[in-house]
Amino acid sequence: MELAGTSSSATSAAFLRQLRANHVEPPVVIWDNGPAHGGEAVRDYLATPDLALRALRLPAYSPDFNPDEAI
Repeated sequence: MELAGTSSSATSAAFLRQLRANHVEPPVVIWDNGPAHGGEAVRDYLATPDLALRALRLPAYSPDFNPDEAI
């Protein structure tokens, strides 16, 4: 999915819809705590019954999971 402009909760929800539509197995999405990853549109989409998508959010500060932290 190509993004034109800035990322928002609505564009993140659109990405999740596209991801789910193109994968047979339930995908697992690991996200940081960016505002676009937890807004109302994303929460509404993740509340969809029988969605079969798992979204995991990293802790607020997680340098161990960030490969660029030591740079």
